[in-house]
Parts: sequence; structure tokens; C-alpha cells
Amino acid sequence: KKDVIEIDYTTLSREKLVEELTQIINNNPISEIRKEVEAIKASFYKKQKAVNEEKRKIFLSEGGNIDDFAPTEDPVETDLKEQFKRYRRLKAEFNRQLEKEKDVNLEKKFAIIEELKELITKDESIGDTFKEFRELQNRWKEVGPVPQQKLKDLWNTYHHHVEKFYDFININKELRDLDLKKNLELKLELCEKAEKLIEESSVVVAFKTLQKHHNQ
Repeated sequence: KKDVIEIDYTTLSREKLVEELTQIINNNPISEIRKEVEAIKASFYKKQKAVNEEKRKIFLSEGGNIDDFAPTEDPVETDLKEQFKRYRRLKAEFNRQLEKEKDVNLEKKFAIIEELKELITKDESIGDTFKEFRELQNRWKEVGPVPQQKLKDLWNTYHHHVEKFYDFININKELRDLDLKKNLELKLELCEKAEKLIEESSVVVAFKTLQKHHNQ
């Protein structure tokens, strides 16, 4: 949105208000000008009411019946209505495009969830898997908005699979720790046997015994 100098629209004539509305629509994102458009509309119709009141007074002063008075739409009001129609049309087009983008974003996020589900089936190191997980999280954050009515179910599904991934990481960590513990116990056992074999008088016997234990 362009930097807009704060304007007191109540000080502008109806003609200037129409000009200002035209410029705002032409030079700013249609999704960001609602406040200005509404302010111009309110100011314009306040002035239009005064113009119509003046027309009514003239009509009555010329002998007209008040029940017959109906102010005609002047060219300035016609111009304003044309600009409002253009604003509404552009806003509707923007909203349609936004909904299309939201649908595309929804598909992107479902695709990320599918990749997330596949992570726990990969035969690779936990470090590599976790790196992929972080990349998926970053991609998820970068995807834009999705349809509001789909948001809750989408988030619940995503959160469910994130939790499953963390469970998978923890299980694998426990398995790795158990494996390391088992290896450590085997190493300690082997060292103890090696120490006992130092007492063996025959070097050949000691070597064969140690080799036998190592291969078990």
C-alpha cells in the first residue's frame, strides 16, 4: 500500500472525493483500501444529503408538493457509484483469486503431511531424518493461508503426525541407547576375559581363547 497522507475527507468537495476514490483504487492493493473507501463514501453522502436538502427547499419554494419530491441523481453521484462498482468488482475478483490460492495451499500442506508420514519409514540416520523433518516444518510455515473451514482438521492432522514423528525419534533413541549399552557390556566382558588370559602361561592358548570370545 502506498504511503497515504492522512486526509480529512470532510473538507473535500464531492468532486474531489470522487477523484480521491479513483486514485486510491488505481494505486493501491484492492485488499488494503477498505478503510479509505468507507470514509470517502460516508463523507460523500453526508454532502450529498445537504445537496438533496437544498434541492428539496428549491422544489418547495417553487410550489412543489413535498410528497412529489424525488431528488434526481446528478453526474457527480453517478461518477461515485461507478467507482464503487469498480471497487466491488475488483474486490470480488481478488477474493475469488484468494480462494483459488487457498485451495492450492491446502493441497501443498496435505503433500507435506504425506512426506511427514513417510519419514518414519525411512532407513537412514536419525540425524538425516530430523534434518528432513525441520525442512518440512519450514516449508509448512512458508505456505500461505488455507480455506478457513479446512483449517482445524488440517492442523489436527499435521499435529498428529508431528507427534508420531517425535515418538518415532524417541523410540529410535531408546533402541540406539540400548544397542550402545549392549555393546559396552560386551566390551567390558571381553576386557575382563582378556585380563584373565594374561595369567595364561601359553601365549598360543591365550590368543585362541581371546579370538574365540571375540567371534562369539
